[in-house]
Amino acid sequence: MGRNKALIKLDGAPLAARVLAALQPLTAEQLIVANDPAPYRFLHRPIIPDIEPGYGPLMGLYSGLKAASNDLAVAVAVDMPFLTSDFLRALLNRASGWDVVIPETAGRLHPLCAVYRRATCLPAIEEAIARGQRRLIAFHPQVRVQRVQEADLRSISPDLRELINVNTPQELAEARGLFGAPERNFFEKVWLITRQIPRGQVTWYGHIAEMLEAPGAARTVGWALSALTPEQSRLIPWQRVINKAGRCSIRSAGRTPDHQQSLLEAEGVLFDARGYTDFGRFGWDGLTPDEVRDLIANARLPWE
Repeated sequence: MGRNKALIKLDGAPLAARVLAALQPLTAEQLIVANDPAPYRFLHRPIIPDIEPGYGPLMGLYSGLKAASNDLAVAVAVDMPFLTSDFLRALLNRASGWDVVIPETAGRLHPLCAVYRRATCLPAIEEAIARGQRRLIAFHPQVRVQRVQEADLRSISPDLRELINVNTPQELAEARGLFGAPERNFFEKVWLITRQIPRGQVTWYGHIAEMLEAPGAARTVGWALSALTPEQSRLIPWQRVINKAGRCSIRSAGRTPDHQQSLLEAEGVLFDARGYTDFGRFGWDGLTPDEVRDLIANARLPWE
């Protein structure tokens, strides 16, 4: 990003302050793990440096757990603008009998939005560090880990926005766009446009974003389609939106690229041996700006 993400403001508040606001109802003890304390002093929280600077993220987690005083600790990244107390509380409520409670989406673990039991995790992390391991999950084989699956996570947060990180300027722009317009409204617009894609045709995420006059929000279009419930996904042809390269790439609960491609092939869309389709033959032209405005103003979703 070229600057300290903690200080970037979204909706008038620095990212670090937004994260602390989510933690505030859960515990009076909030620690900031950072080797340079100066940027964080305005937050008026204890700042914990790495016990061994330069070792990497695992040392940061270890240092924070070492400094904490409660049996359970929640570790979160500073760049999660949509984090909520309810989401974190739901993870904490699953901690009985487990040493780590960690979300897993599309095969990816989220160790910096997870719950850790200090008594068991600290010695396991010490052993991992002694072996020269640096990954945040290096100690998991030595402790009891509950991976909270995507379907369960969606019962807490249907769109999983709490797990969104801001790592690039594009992601920052997308996050600002979500604050600028209510997230649900943007998702509904994506669904309305997706319903217009004819059978046997496809388009790409960025094309829908452009039709919504949000050219930098291709990823947000993907979030909208991933947020469809199983019942809604039978009414919205999500499979007709693929990536700009011409391949299927969706990964969410119950949806995989192979499944998406098989649905499209059943509609008559052809893919080559490498999994690419031809937009020149199967691409959808899309809607004009006037058509989009008319659609949003007058159309209804099937469940409304």
